[in-house]
Amino acid sequence: MTRARAEALADLIEAEGKLEKSEFAGVQIPDRPFTPADVAHGKELFLGSARLRNGGAACLSCHTVSGVGGLGGGQLGPDLTRVFERYEDRRKLSAWLSAPATPTMGPNYKNHPLEGEEILALVAYFQEAAKESEEDSAPRALVLVLLGLGGAAGSFILFQHFWKDRFTGVRRALVTGAALPATAPKEMA
Repeated sequence: MTRARAEALADLIEAEGKLEKSEFAGVQIPDRPFTPADVAHGKELFLGSARLRNGGAACLSCHTVSGVGGLGGGQLGPDLTRVFERYEDRRKLSAWLSAPATPTMGPNYKNHPLEGEEILALVAYFQEAAKESEEDSAPRALVLVLLGLGGAAGSFILFQHFWKDRFTGVRRALVTGAALPATAPKEMA
């Protein structure tokens, strides 16, 4: 390190110390306990029923969390049910959400960053999801197979209902004629 660089660094530290809020500080997340309203708002943000303030995509479009119901969420990103436990505390998870570093999320949220209260609400929801999560009683693939079989059976019943009234006048004569023994006309013989 050169003397000029060291002096510039010292000047930067001195200037930063005089600021009320550092220009390098990330999103500030309060340390207050989570409320049920935080959890509910986090769930709304995750599901997309409440829009993110800066226009980012809802988490559900790429991720899932146990208990979201229906067919769950997206499959592009990982299941976030236990993300709170993986990051071990709210500060680490909040820091990650303030600047996602994955190749997929980074570009998507670079121009649409999450606000502090949105991060707080999402972290509250992830903490609650980790507490309440139980392993799904039926694997998601089984649910999809059963839905597919039910849809196919319903389609067959629907087709049968409409197909029974099809026009059969021309075909009936052909089928009846084909069932008669083939005899050559006498003139041809």
